[in-house]
Amino acid sequence: MSFTQDHTSTSDALFRGNGPTIYDQLFNATPTTLTAEQRNALVLDSLQRAGISPNFVPSLGLTTNTIVTQKRLQASYAIIGVRNTVTATAFKAEFTSLSQGFVTIDPSGSFNDVNTSGATVSVNHRLTGLTSLNAFYTYTRSNGEGTNTVKSTTNFANIAVDTKFTPKTTGSIGLRHVNTSGTTPSRENAIYAAVTHTF
Repeated sequence: MSFTQDHTSTSDALFRGNGPTIYDQLFNATPTTLTAEQRNALVLDSLQRAGISPNFVPSLGLTTNTIVTQKRLQASYAIIGVRNTVTATAFKAEFTSLSQGFVTIDPSGSFNDVNTSGATVSVNHRLTGLTSLNAFYTYTRSNGEGTNTVKSTTNFANIAVDTKFTPKTTGSIGLRHVNTSGTTPSRENAIYAAVTHTF
């Protein structure tokens, strides 16, 4: 479990969006019994197989001309077995404008306060010594209050089969579903495949 509070300026807020990157969230959810190098490799490998950039922020982005304070409470729990690993993470974040002006999280709305909460559940099942089944589901809910009030939700699900062809070559095939509601709703269903070779 962790709690953080920080203040951010315009350029930092533009990059960070509504919280840490997907890499940071997954890294914090990995078992602390692993070394930092093992945790890093596990997260990067999972993101690469899913076709997701480590810099992806799984929530609404922020643009701001003010100073913003962020409070974030996060808890993670992992169950590690011989062939299975199950990880659950929940978080709640609050963003508040500290100076005159406003925070904008959508072109049609201006918000002084943004509250975001969400949860992620991931499962890893080792099918063989070289092949594993990986799945995760993330739900995020955001509320913006100010001159307008807007609510948004995001559902992100991914399942993939990953295998190692050689010590330096891996392959994966999977399904991805993303559904976002709010002022600009969107929906994505994708089938993807990837082969990665390390030189």
